[in-house]
Amino acid sequence: MSKAIFDEHTVNNSKDTNTATDLSFGTNNGTTLELNSSDGADVTLPAAATGVAGLLSGSDKDKLDGVATSANNYSLPTSVLHDTETIDGGTF
Repeated sequence: MSKAIFDEHTVNNSKDTNTATDLSFGTNNGTTLELNSSDGADVTLPAAATGVAGLLSGSDKDKLDGVATSANNYSLPTSVLHDTETIDGGTF
C-alpha cells in the first residue's frame, strides 16, 4: 500500500460515522454545481450530457418547458380509419 493510499485511508476512517453532515450549494456556473459539505468532502456535480448522468441544466429545463402538453399524443384522423387502402399488398 502506498503512503498516499494509507493517508487517504487514515483520513477517511477518522471521520465520525452516523453524524449529521450539513450540505449547501456552492458555485453554480451553468455547467457544474458545487455541493459543499460540513465535513469537507465537497463535490462538483456536472450537467448531464449525452451518455453521462448529471444535473439538468437551465437551457435543458427551458427546452423541456417549451414542449407542449400531449405533444406526442397523436390521434389518427377518423377519415383514415374508415377508408380501406392497399399498401404494399396489404389491406389497411
